[in-house]
Amino acid sequence: MILIGAITAEIIKIRRSGLLWLASLGTIIVNMIFAMLAIYYPNIFLDNSQYQNVWYTWIAFHYQGILGLLLPMYLVIICALSINLENRNDTWRFLYVLPVPKYIIYLSKLFIVTCIFILSHFLFLVLLILSPLIIQIFRNELNFIFLEIPFELLVSFFVRTILSSFGIIGLVFFISYFSRSFIFPLAFGIIGFVIANLLLDQFKFPEWFPFTYPALNLFSKDSLTIEHKLWLINLYSILYYILFLGIGIYFSKKDTIKTR
Repeated sequence: MILIGAITAEIIKIRRSGLLWLASLGTIIVNMIFAMLAIYYPNIFLDNSQYQNVWYTWIAFHYQGILGLLLPMYLVIICALSINLENRNDTWRFLYVLPVPKYIIYLSKLFIVTCIFILSHFLFLVLLILSPLIIQIFRNELNFIFLEIPFELLVSFFVRTILSSFGIIGLVFFISYFSRSFIFPLAFGIIGFVIANLLLDQFKFPEWFPFTYPALNLFSKDSLTIEHKLWLINLYSILYYILFLGIGIYFSKKDTIKTR
């Protein structure tokens, strides 16, 4: 019951932050950009399609557009913003005098960040399906409405993207929570993306580095080795999340830095 009350308080609190605006408007803008590309450059999807069904190319294009950079960067920003409201208003000392265990505050904020990410990615999926209805008005040669939507592929990408992102959320949220600066976790995330992209460019897929996990979804169809390891990698992502959940609970109990 204490955790539910803390989560409810966090939901009320984030209405005053930019977190919800980022989650919703950022997702909508990304989908709008992809839709505009389809309207003005339909050959991107027609020429590069390896299938008779353009939906496969449309789905792959969306995930190739977000998994490499946009998604990890988005995860870092929402983690940093979730803590920035307390840091900016210097309200930690008020939170820590409440008759609530300190680890409950950590859990409630992490729960909110995780839920916002899942819901925003669901919005991304819905817009991915609905936007072709508008595109079809301008580019009927794409034939979206006459072809079957591969829901099995969509669900697979959705679930795998969610699972593979848990490791980044757990790690970056932990760093954000115990940092008084918005810039530090952001810089840490940028360094993480750079290293991940360098490793991926060299066709190295380190199972110990969570920033590479989302992008590895793209390679599941290109390598049997990666495809066999994909669910194991997503399991590692969940384990990273659980690990930093436990570490965060432990250190939050002993946290006195925020009240200084």
